[in-house]
Amino acid sequence: NTTYNFYVRANCGGGDLSTWAGPYTFTTPCAAVNVPYTENFNASLTYPACMSRQTISGNQWTVVTAPSGMTGNAAMYGYSGTQAANSWMFTPGINLTGGISYRVSYKYGNNGYAEKLAVAYGTSPAAASMTTTLADHNLSVTTATYSNTIDFTPATTGVYYIGFQAHSAADQWNLYV
Repeated sequence: NTTYNFYVRANCGGGDLSTWAGPYTFTTPCAAVNVPYTENFNASLTYPACMSRQTISGNQWTVVTAPSGMTGNAAMYGYSGTQAANSWMFTPGINLTGGISYRVSYKYGNNGYAEKLAVAYGTSPAAASMTTTLADHNLSVTTATYSNTIDFTPATTGVYYIGFQAHSAADQWNLYV
């Protein structure tokens, strides 16, 4: 997660060099993290650099000041008036050992509209890779905050991503993690 600027120029031979072109920018990928891994979104209201998002329909996840019942900041899926939600946010890659049990814990809630939140894990930060569902919550029309803890055991050693999917109907409200 380091950003670099670079410049290029042509060497035409015989000491003949073009002018520098650039700057061009690239960011290196984030390295996988070890457990325990924690993200509370409190560093800023900017989406964490090493987390990723995929929006298939609806809107993308953002970071906001947490609603009542939560403290600090929270990730929020904000509703779309016309599209059903199918929006994912993913942790950075987490180094896990096959056959070892791990625990994921999180708080979640809504603003008084029916919402749906799924939690899954897989081997890349993409919806198609979220092959193991850990939980699927149907939030009722309330403003309550809930907590959930799930134990899971990956079959093989590798880098895994935890995905949180908003999959509510269109024209609901906000979903928080």
